[in-house]
Amino acid sequence: MQKLIKSIFLLVLASLLLFSNIEAPSYIVNWKKSYNDTISYISLSGNGQELVVAWNNKTEVLNAFSETIFTYSFPSKLNIAKISNNTNYMVACISNACYLFKRGPTTYSLVKSVNFTSTVNDMDLSYDGSVIAIVTNDNKLHLLNSSGNYITSPKVTSGTPIRLVISGNSKFILIGMINNKISFYDNKGNLQWEKNLSASVKDMDISYNGDFMALGTSDNKVYFLYYDKTIIWNKNVTGLPYVISIDDLSKYVVVGTLSNYLYLYDNLGNLKYTEIFLNPINSLKISSNGKYFAVLDNGGNLYYYEENGSKLWTYRLSDLGKRLDLSYDGKIVIAFSQDNKVYYLSNIGETTITQTMTKTYTLVSNATYTTYKNSTITKTYTATTTSISNVTYLFTVTATRSITKTTTENITYTTTVVQPLYENLTLVAVFVSLGIIFGIGLGYAISRLRRSYY
Repeated sequence: MQKLIKSIFLLVLASLLLFSNIEAPSYIVNWKKSYNDTISYISLSGNGQELVVAWNNKTEVLNAFSETIFTYSFPSKLNIAKISNNTNYMVACISNACYLFKRGPTTYSLVKSVNFTSTVNDMDLSYDGSVIAIVTNDNKLHLLNSSGNYITSPKVTSGTPIRLVISGNSKFILIGMINNKISFYDNKGNLQWEKNLSASVKDMDISYNGDFMALGTSDNKVYFLYYDKTIIWNKNVTGLPYVISIDDLSKYVVVGTLSNYLYLYDNLGNLKYTEIFLNPINSLKISSNGKYFAVLDNGGNLYYYEENGSKLWTYRLSDLGKRLDLSYDGKIVIAFSQDNKVYYLSNIGETTITQTMTKTYTLVSNATYTTYKNSTITKTYTATTTSISNVTYLFTVTATRSITKTTTENITYTTTVVQPLYENLTLVAVFVSLGIIFGIGLGYAISRLRRSYY
């Protein structure tokens, strides 16, 4: 009898543990888009409403509904393309030239192209696009304004620059060089300081005000520095620190290595979270407000976390993961895979399961009406996501069209978010366990009745 009770207890405990691991999906894959050639770069605006995709010798800007609002073809293959956080500007660079585009009422237009006598090694632009920083292989830093005109172009005398980042407020530029040095410039091109490191820089990031910066080096070290070049702390990590990111207020530093390690530090150097993946980490980013961060590994797994390291969800891309980007608040995630697909996902929180997106079109009618003003046709689309079960969500779009009278059109799209297989198996295991417990209990009760009867 004691063995029976013990077995039942263990079965119930296992069922409860399995049940505790069941999580409702907390994200939506808004859309996916495939390209017929190699994607080299993606970049997301601060509000998450526009993104730029660089593929082969073309670039295009998409809105949050996957609609193309701008395209442009270049003389050769693109290396990098970035959109300013406020969506006012977009910069794209080929091997020896960069192109500046400005946002208009409905689309972008080319402002200026700047040619260089050497190869572009890296490019970045400030939050509002007011300053564009470019480093070239002839040891030069090029600073341009939002009109594409030169602010200055100082010679980087201490080495060949291979990496750079500009602070969001456009005041400072951090450069990593091939000879294990870093240098710090202001937005007038004045060198503030240089510093020797023990190895070459692999990746770097800088806070919005430029007062703090983080970088990883090829000898498996991570540094956190103050703007006067003081090293606040440094840490040894397992593997090459391939990607690194800090939030705008420099509260956290997130590091990903090619040896599959993820590290989350606070600005005092305390390790807040670490994880070992099955694959090398190719890309990561923490949101500007420091609330969320996302990680993309070489196996195509996209992981999404809260600032304390709690994993909220995981999504599998169709091929190897290449690069991701986040909106300012971290609620929008974009990524692309090696098979040239772009993904646009929304985090909908741990308990929130409703997402609303609205867009409005206004078209001027060519028809003639007996009115005293121009006739217009207005369409308003409202998309809502409604939970209809634990594992399925219905994505409904309603269109209302009006001219002189109102008619209603209902258009329904269905997006299914399916829980991972292990979660469905967990449910099955729970129900099977409950059935076994019920059967054992019923058999025991029947045997007691028989004994009492005889």
